[in-house]
Parts: sequence; structure tokens; C-alpha cells
Amino acid sequence: LNPIEEESVTNALMKLWRKDAKKIYFLKGHGELDPSDSSPQGFAVAKELIEKQNYKTEELVLLQTAEVPHDATILMVAGPKTDPMENEIKAIQDYVHRGGSLFVLINPFQTPTLSEMLVNFGFQTASDIVVDRMSQALGGDYLIPVITTYAQFPITKGFTVASFFPQTGSVRVISPAQPNIQATELAKTSPVSWTIDEQQLKSGVADFDEKTGQKGPIPVMSVSTITIKKNQSQEKTVESKNPSEASDRKSVV
Repeated sequence: LNPIEEESVTNALMKLWRKDAKKIYFLKGHGELDPSDSSPQGFAVAKELIEKQNYKTEELVLLQTAEVPHDATILMVAGPKTDPMENEIKAIQDYVHRGGSLFVLINPFQTPTLSEMLVNFGFQTASDIVVDRMSQALGGDYLIPVITTYAQFPITKGFTVASFFPQTGSVRVISPAQPNIQATELAKTSPVSWTIDEQQLKSGVADFDEKTGQKGPIPVMSVSTITIKKNQSQEKTVESKNPSEASDRKSVV
């Protein structure tokens, strides 16, 4: 089989194996990456790859509904340019606390309320952006960090090639973590990288400032698994395989 035929066969087998397609919702209404936009600034390629794995996708406007739908396997918040409103933040938190999975892409300096919410899930996203000297050496933009260091974790298992994170900020794991949170920093920039703040970015001065910045490696992708108590007398540690049941452990990225 050539690679295209092999991919088609694999996708067909995945659909047979997964009798019930799971659903991923894309949050909408805050300038997120558009899953219908096939341009380099869009999210159509990601949507296509997700659907090839037999996931259903749908956009979600939380301003028009009281909660994240109960058939949601994952809620994806892909690069919003403005913060969700207070009732939307509450709906997202309630979704995670009932066992839902959340995937978040953060734009530096743009969504402080969303970043504050992520503290509850074990993450610290500073108001910074990463500068990487290695990307300059490779002929790229210094605001496009090169990632070559990955944690030994199911999400990043087998990653051996470099990846690029255009205009990204730091995503650190809070330590010590809350008792019900297990968190891991999945991907880090090179040792010759550092962070700068918004004022430095606007002034065009990208030199390292020890008063405001941190030296690399800088974590730019992290994951946490939260143990949810189903009731006061019982706590399970096995993830439900039925999306209609409230599972007790879910990942937040």
C-alpha cells in the first residue's frame, strides 16, 4: 500500500472500531481559530485530521446555551483573541468538574481571565512571549520557538522531530500541585531561549531582562489530569469509557 491508501485503510478501521463517534466542540465567539478556514491562519486542517479519527465536530457558542453539551468528549478553545464572559468561564469550569476534557490554545497577552481560570487546573500562564535564538539560527523568526524536548507521556510518546510554536507564551505546571491534580510539562523550548514581557515586545527590544524574563528551556505545552469525586463517600480512579457517564479523571491541555 502507498501512504495514501494506508491512511485510508487505517481511518476506515478506526471508524469500524469506534462504533459511536465521539464529539469535539470548538468554542466560538471570541476570535478563535476558524475550523472552516483553510488558510494558514485557519483551523480547517486540524478539523479534517480530527474527523478522520472518527470524531464528530461542532462549533459551540456558550453565550447561547447554559452549559457545555453533555455529549462533548472534548471542548476545544483554540486561540481566542478576547476573554470568554463570566458565565462562559463558569460553564467551562462546570464541564471540567463533571469529568469533561478541555484543550486550550492561549495567545500571549490577550486572555487574562482565561489564563486565571487555568490556575484551577494546575497551570501558570505568565504574561510573556518566548524568544528563541535557535529559530534565528535556522533562518526563522525569533518569535517562533523550536521545540525539541518532549516529556515521556502518552500525548508526546514517540515525538522525535522538531516542532514550531509561533508566538507562544510559557505554560508552567504549578508546584506544589493540588492533591487532586497530576500535571506534566510536555514540551519545552531550547536552552538558548527566554521570555520577554509585552512592553519589550512593543518596543522591539527582545534582549533578556532578568527582572521580568526567565531563561530557557521554557515549557510551552502542559497537561493535567484531575481526579473528580463523584460524591462525598466514593472516589473512583478509573476513567469511564462511556461519554454519557461522568468520568473522574480528565486531561486539560
